[in-house]
Amino acid sequence: MSEVDLGSVRRQLNVVSSEITTVGSQVMAVQTAVGTLEHAIESLGEEQQATQATIAELRDEFASFSRRAELAQHRTLAQTKLIEVRQLLQRDFGHYDAVRRSAVGMLEAMDSGLVRPVTVRELSEELMLTTPHYWLAPALVGLGAWLRDDHELGRRAVGEALTRDRDKSALFFLLVLQRQRRDAAVARWVEHYLANLEPEALVPEFRIVLDATTTGLFAEAARARVADTVRRWITVLGAQQRLVGRQVERWVTTFEGLRTPAPDSPALREYSPDWPRLAALSARATVFAHAVEFLDTVLGDGHGPDPDLEPRVDAVLERLTTDFDREEAPLRLRAAELEAVVEHDGDVEAARRSRAGAASPDATADFLSLLGDAALDDDTVAPPSTRRLAVAVSRPWAIAATDRIEAGLREAHPRGIMIRHDGWHGVLDESTRISALHAGAHEHHARRTAAEVAGVRLAGSAWATGFVALLATALGILSILDGPLVVGVVLLVVAVVAALRVVSEVRALPDRRARILADGDRRQKATKEAITATVAAVGRWLAEFETAVGNADVLRGRLEALDVDDHLGRPAADQQPALAR
Repeated sequence: MSEVDLGSVRRQLNVVSSEITTVGSQVMAVQTAVGTLEHAIESLGEEQQATQATIAELRDEFASFSRRAELAQHRTLAQTKLIEVRQLLQRDFGHYDAVRRSAVGMLEAMDSGLVRPVTVRELSEELMLTTPHYWLAPALVGLGAWLRDDHELGRRAVGEALTRDRDKSALFFLLVLQRQRRDAAVARWVEHYLANLEPEALVPEFRIVLDATTTGLFAEAARARVADTVRRWITVLGAQQRLVGRQVERWVTTFEGLRTPAPDSPALREYSPDWPRLAALSARATVFAHAVEFLDTVLGDGHGPDPDLEPRVDAVLERLTTDFDREEAPLRLRAAELEAVVEHDGDVEAARRSRAGAASPDATADFLSLLGDAALDDDTVAPPSTRRLAVAVSRPWAIAATDRIEAGLREAHPRGIMIRHDGWHGVLDESTRISALHAGAHEHHARRTAAEVAGVRLAGSAWATGFVALLATALGILSILDGPLVVGVVLLVVAVVAALRVVSEVRALPDRRARILADGDRRQKATKEAITATVAAVGRWLAEFETAVGNADVLRGRLEALDVDDHLGRPAADQQPALAR
């Protein structure tokens, strides 16, 4: 190539180099710009996060403000509606309060005899005029007529009261006459009161009549009428599977709730994976013994009239004369709901939850459920005599619950119990002998030990070391005979060291096998001891389980011995309580 051509090439190379330098500068500028842009994006991201945080905070504040505004609105609206409801109550039923207050005063006047009959008559007749449709007004007229021995007026007043509210009027007259110990009249009113009751929808006030019967507060005639009605209701309702099934479930739940934890079994807990199931079965089986104790407690309570029943009778009578009437119930219920909203500062859901357990003013219950409450509720206010009657009536349902629990336990009884120890497992059942378990464990550990002993041999590294020793020996001899003497000596030294290591490995094999055999013997012994301990623990568990389940027969015997007639209308001739204050 000519000099001109070389110069031209050099110039072109210089130009290319210059352009490359320019491009490099531009690339650096672009990189700088990209870095600046990335920094700006990062700053923008931080600003965006800050903005999002601010928006979230504002959103939370707005939600909180909206919630407070909503609660305030609900509270204000509830207060407004509450005022309206109270005004309606005052307008439509406010005059009932005067009748109620007068009723309490009239009852006290009958007890004390400090008010003239003419005063009672004038007051009752005035209330009759000013309070139409209210059952208590003619009832008070009837009381005033009784005080004056005005039979015709009393008869008409009683008829009017029964027309307005048959149940409350009948119970009112019944309790008033009981306070005056008018036994014959009480018996007639008891019969009249019971004739209008539906056993599937009993009002709460009926419980006081039942309590008065079981405790001997009523005279013989009244007790007999209640007893006959109760027997009839038991027959009628006892044929309804839906009601009976509900009571059986209730007794099952009650008995199941009496269970206590099972005694611990260290051997089963350590060696059997079935222990949690066995412990649960043992705990469930304890219910029968505790149920017997429960029955003994209920049936062993003191007999005779309940000293607290007389004030309770008066309390029911006072409630009849002071509580609001059925016509008022919707407004009273609405007022209570609004009051709850106001108390909870407008939180409608919280107010609804607070009233979830509130009883309805018109709440009723079937007779079987009423007896279930008396027999099983821990917080029941039923006297002991009513609890005894309730348990006696519930006998078939309690027996059915006992049968169901026992059948469940029998069905869940384990057919076999697994035992595990150190890699071995076996199943203990009715056909298994302990010698078979020991033999199985022995065979398992023998195979395991044999496999481990068979695995004790020279490792691959030992064989490689031996090969190195042989090769070093051969090369060392060749080097001594025909080569550098030093190299031969070194190779022979290496061969000796390798050979010594191989010999050491070989000599260690018997000791390793002996240790494995000793470990195998220890495992054999430990597993045998575990099997023996577990089998003994299973035997104890089975005996305790059968004993616990056997208490079901004791429980059934106690229940079958109960007789409803022993608890219905038992007279208390030696103690006639007086209701007059």
